Amino acid sequence: MSTKHGDTWIHYAKATGLVKMSPYNTEGIPEKHTINGGLYDRGTCDSYYRRGINPHYYPDGTHNGPRVTELTPYQIKIYVKGYDDNEAEGFFKDWG
Repeated sequence: MSTKHGDTWIHYAKATGLVKMSPYNTEGIPEKHTINGGLYDRGTCDSYYRRGINPHYYPDGTHNGPRVTELTPYQIKIYVKGYDDNEAEGFFKDWG
């Protein structure tokens, strides 16, 4: 099943918060960072869309409320783990 943008359903469900799941090892990462808008989530999404590393998160969900870019080293580590996990998985948007 695809979304209107051609993404796979699992990515759509993860990105929209319909399901709380991840194909990656998120053990030890607080759930608030793996759900929609969290640090880990934003890292995986930036990798998926091939946007490059730009650590940030949305405390109220993606594009809801302010985009937070002033992060601690710990927060940056969580974002980068999400980015690196998706890079290793090779799960990228097909723009074709």
